[in-house]
Amino acid sequence: MQAGVPGAPYRSTLRISWGERMEQHDYAQELPQTPPEGLIPWLEKKGYLQEHVIWYKAAWVYDPLTGQRKRMAQLHCSACGQTMYAGRLPNPGHTFGYLDPESGHPVTGGNLVRCPMCGCAAQALHIGRGRGGHHGKSAWPLTVTRVGSRLALVGWCVEKFISCQGEEHISCQRYEAYVVEERKVVRLMGYLRCLSAISFFGHWEQRKTCLDNWGEAGLVFPWDKRLLIGSTAENSKLDLYMHAAKEPYPVTYLRLWQRHRNIENLITQGCGALVGEMIRAESYRYSYERAKGVPKLAEICWKEQRPTKMLGLTGEEFRFCREMHWTPEDLGFYRLCREQGVGLRLPEDLEDCRAVRLFWCRRILEEGRVPLMRAVRYLKRQKKRDKRADGGILEDYWNIARGEGYDLSDEHVRFPKDLLRAHDRVVEERRVREEARQARKREEHNRQLQKTFSARLEELAPLAWKHGGILIRPCAAPEELDAEGKALNHCVATYKNKHAGGKSAIFFLRRAAEPDKPWFTLELELAGLTVLQNRGKCNCDRTKAVEAFEKAWLEHIRSMRRTKKGKGAA
Repeated sequence: MQAGVPGAPYRSTLRISWGERMEQHDYAQELPQTPPEGLIPWLEKKGYLQEHVIWYKAAWVYDPLTGQRKRMAQLHCSACGQTMYAGRLPNPGHTFGYLDPESGHPVTGGNLVRCPMCGCAAQALHIGRGRGGHHGKSAWPLTVTRVGSRLALVGWCVEKFISCQGEEHISCQRYEAYVVEERKVVRLMGYLRCLSAISFFGHWEQRKTCLDNWGEAGLVFPWDKRLLIGSTAENSKLDLYMHAAKEPYPVTYLRLWQRHRNIENLITQGCGALVGEMIRAESYRYSYERAKGVPKLAEICWKEQRPTKMLGLTGEEFRFCREMHWTPEDLGFYRLCREQGVGLRLPEDLEDCRAVRLFWCRRILEEGRVPLMRAVRYLKRQKKRDKRADGGILEDYWNIARGEGYDLSDEHVRFPKDLLRAHDRVVEERRVREEARQARKREEHNRQLQKTFSARLEELAPLAWKHGGILIRPCAAPEELDAEGKALNHCVATYKNKHAGGKSAIFFLRRAAEPDKPWFTLELELAGLTVLQNRGKCNCDRTKAVEAFEKAWLEHIRSMRRTKKGKGAA
């Protein structure tokens, strides 16, 4: 039986109507196939599609004065279409380029110059690197239109192509489109992307699922808000949202409005910027894939209808919210203060909290160690003394003072009269205490290595030598490595265990006239009698005199080893 015929079963009628309702209308042919009139001039007026290229290549030009051919550079401007010649760069070792006919400055591929014929700004490109042409910067404008009674957001990809012959061509391809139905948004695409390559279909293709790939609409072609009248988004207040939001996400907003129709109440009451920041914070992600679903906006109570109750504020608080242009961070901080029982005087207390950074105030409030407004007002006074005073320095002072044993329950200790001076004082105390601890640790370590260093000194003493006003001797005690590293500002003090282990040895080079003054430090590999490193002050390289002495010394100790081996064999 047919649906609607008297006597037909009710279940059959319900099944047919459900099937009809599940069918998705195809908008591929109904959407605009060409961009609206005036889109290209509008983009050019906003500074897009203004790229020009000066193609240059090598050429031979006949010189009538000399009667000979001369190597020049041929220039062809895509803006005016004229051709002229310029001198080539004289140095053949440089990248091929030319000399600017007006200024005489060298020009190579990629430089921004002005055409000497028409004066337009252009980019100089060698014709061999053009690879068939040059693509200028692309633009992705979004247009608003209607498909019957349904509102449609249609996006285009506009590119400028400049051929090697200097011909300029502007293409406008179908990119993405979103049709707003009563309960959902239908997405259509005009391209297919694979990694960094993109291929345009030349027609619209409809998708079964809707993902907001467009995201932020920073380039919206002017449209008449009367398009909303009688459309599927008539009460969405899209025009007010797009005007108020700093970075609008129109597709995400429309999908959110379809799920929560009461969001229009916030928009009409002047909270469009606040809603825009909420949508952006949840829709934007610092990754390849942005969040493409419908945002939740947990800050808003969707069960309520009145804007004040939707944001959890009173009428007076809502008035300050609009007048002070609260951000989601402001709203969340104020609500947290109210939950914690901290009363803020509006607007002055919130302005003071903004001055010392809300994220720091939130952390202080959550920890509950210090009264929030007491700390905020204290920082406000300290900032008048020194602009460097902020919450980070105050918290750093508390942490260091607590580690140094200060009693932070004392009001004068917790909030000193001069924050910067008190901070520097506790930092210095910590530095002195840490240096004393390191000194005790170093003394204990040196005491443990003393016997080993004495044994190493007896073993390495025969390698000491004096020649040409320079002497070399082995390290005698671990304290000498500390003094050597401090005097020459290098890291030889960390080689104590390596020297004591016997795999390598540390030697000191001195001028014979100043045997006690550190000069150069040498590390010798004993197995092969090779120098691993020889460094002076601040790890500077050895001088020629030191290098000559080092070479003579190595020959001396190697001959000693050969003589010793010969005696042992005999």
